[in-house]
Amino acid sequence: MTTIQLFFLLRAKGIVLALKGDRLSVKGEKGSLDDQKLLDAIRENKQEIIQILKQKSAGGQDGIYSIARQTQYITPSMLPLVELPQEALDGIVAAVDGGAVNVQDIYPLAPLQEGVLYHHLLTEVGDPYLGYSLLAFDSRERLDAFLSALQAVISRHDILRTGVQWEGLPEPVQVVWREAELPVEEVALDPQAGSIEEQLKARFDPREYRLDIRRAPLLAAKVAEDPGQEAGTP
Repeated sequence: MTTIQLFFLLRAKGIVLALKGDRLSVKGEKGSLDDQKLLDAIRENKQEIIQILKQKSAGGQDGIYSIARQTQYITPSMLPLVELPQEALDGIVAAVDGGAVNVQDIYPLAPLQEGVLYHHLLTEVGDPYLGYSLLAFDSRERLDAFLSALQAVISRHDILRTGVQWEGLPEPVQVVWREAELPVEEVALDPQAGSIEEQLKARFDPREYRLDIRRAPLLAAKVAEDPGQEAGTP
């Protein structure tokens, strides 16, 4: 097992590596460190791990992130949690903006996720799991501040930067992007055609509208100005 493979596996198991002086500290949830082979792999790669963590400390950057950012080509041996042929893996990477350097992780779906995907594919119009919130802001500045905050939340949480791919694969997988930009669509609506709020609801009704769940994030913002009100409505 290479050091890169080891970092991916440790992250998946929720195991945290840190330095205490020149000593390597290994912490994880109960039961996560019971795998003797995993502990042996940490010992075998100990010196290289320490050097990576020292670079992280000196540069103020995440050492695991730096390793993966240098990976221009992902191979099946780098994915301990899913078995995929190289051809299928290449297809997954090609569908991610930025390619391999923007792929953080690839996992199999959990049983609940498999059920959600099944109903999504079964429904050709709309999506039974798609929901929406209608918000109003009294200035464009406040709207932009909200969108910026939402983008910050997406950047912080892996689950919000995850898409699902299944086409041409032996099994569906979830793909975590390192960077995923919130899609923001400016919608021009005619106030003479009725309430802007009702027009937005009708145009993006989950019974009719679908997101492309192959792309992260699984969120989108639709923004429309409501000149008849004191607030714009996204």
